[in-house]
Amino acid sequence: MHVWNGTVWEQVREAWRWTGSGWEQLYARPISIVDDFNRANSSVIGPLWNKVGTNTGISSNTLAFTGSSDGSGGVVTVGQINNDDGYAEVVMGTMGSSTSTSDTSLFVRCNSTGTSALSLNIFNNKIYMSKFSHASGLAAGNNGQGMTDIASNTSVTIATGDTVRLEFVGDDYTVTRNGTTILTASDSSVPRGPGQRYGALRLERNPFANSAAINSFKLADLGA
Repeated sequence: MHVWNGTVWEQVREAWRWTGSGWEQLYARPISIVDDFNRANSSVIGPLWNKVGTNTGISSNTLAFTGSSDGSGGVVTVGQINNDDGYAEVVMGTMGSSTSTSDTSLFVRCNSTGTSALSLNIFNNKIYMSKFSHASGLAAGNNGQGMTDIASNTSVTIATGDTVRLEFVGDDYTVTRNGTTILTASDSSVPRGPGQRYGALRLERNPFANSAAINSFKLADLGA
């Protein structure tokens, strides 16, 4: 959005108006949070992320499960997008046979601690969309902890290098794989609003098999 400042048109980050009883936001500039994880192997994920648990790290230019025993963990973005509606997408790492039992989860409409979100749970042969709520956040999730299923597709193949995108607009959610829709759902119970605009990634080892790593990640407002 641009406004005339008396000399030139100036882009503004956000615009508000007074309704007579409070301020109402009219506009917030679309932004995106992007990471390709292309850096040295480390247990430190990077400045864009808050890490939950000890089981994830940078491995071979991916975000991967790095623990040696069953469990889960992950990362929550430090920042959040500006609007309730947006999208998140990931490029999948190796989708081996173990990923039919261990899933990688993409969280949207997430809070800053990763304890409340809409979760897309990605296996190599199925996907589940779930409302997530658990006090342990990303350290939970094994065997469906904290997950209340909303929708699923149990006859889809997710392959290494696939781009999986989750778009969220109002109550509606759409999942695409390489641009083709593979799942839709509608749900009004997932919290939204300021404080629920973070993104997160959860990885697991269950049972004795690692979920797929993530090659890249993007969380964005619509239009960014």
